[in-house]
Amino acid sequence: MRLHQILPKIKQIRPDNLPGFEAQAKMSPPMRQQFTQADIMRLNAKKSAVLVLLYEKNQQTHIVFTQRQEYNGAHSGQISFPGGKMDNTDPDLTYTALRETAEEVGVDVTRDAVIGELSYLYVPPSNFVIYPYIAHLEELPQFVPEEKEVKRIIELPVQQLLNPRNQQSYRYHNKRLNIEFDSPSYSVEGTTIWGATAMILSELLTILDA
Repeated sequence: MRLHQILPKIKQIRPDNLPGFEAQAKMSPPMRQQFTQADIMRLNAKKSAVLVLLYEKNQQTHIVFTQRQEYNGAHSGQISFPGGKMDNTDPDLTYTALRETAEEVGVDVTRDAVIGELSYLYVPPSNFVIYPYIAHLEELPQFVPEEKEVKRIIELPVQQLLNPRNQQSYRYHNKRLNIEFDSPSYSVEGTTIWGATAMILSELLTILDA
């Protein structure tokens, strides 16, 4: 799928026509419910932002993901979009997404490159609410991973993510917390994407597949 086929679909999205939780729920882990803004305020959730960065490579649109380093936390080693917590000095969440992308993968993305915003998503294990932004680059990015946070950078073609055969079940097992369950996932080129990242991705792919 080429970038010129994708951009018109992204530029048409508005808060009132997003697929929202219905699309996110397709890739939701079990025992997950929809959280409203009122719930998020009550839980005093921390704000964060991620960037869904689109660009062409080998004549196919790709998205960049990162694999987190292993650490003693809820999201150790998981696949995610570049992004992170909003700092007190950040003027807005768009800035947060762009700043974190520059820090984590070494790519400076301008505000002009941001073309859309997806539905927010609350993440119960870490009490974060994620605001996803979509941007595109005309040039092939040169990634420089931030080694303390990023174990590896992963570039996946949109076309493979859209392929239903790459939607599989993932068995999650956390020995430390004694938790085990099956969750929907995307499995592409040896990479398994599940949880919040898969839910955000599901909304994007629903838009692109329309």
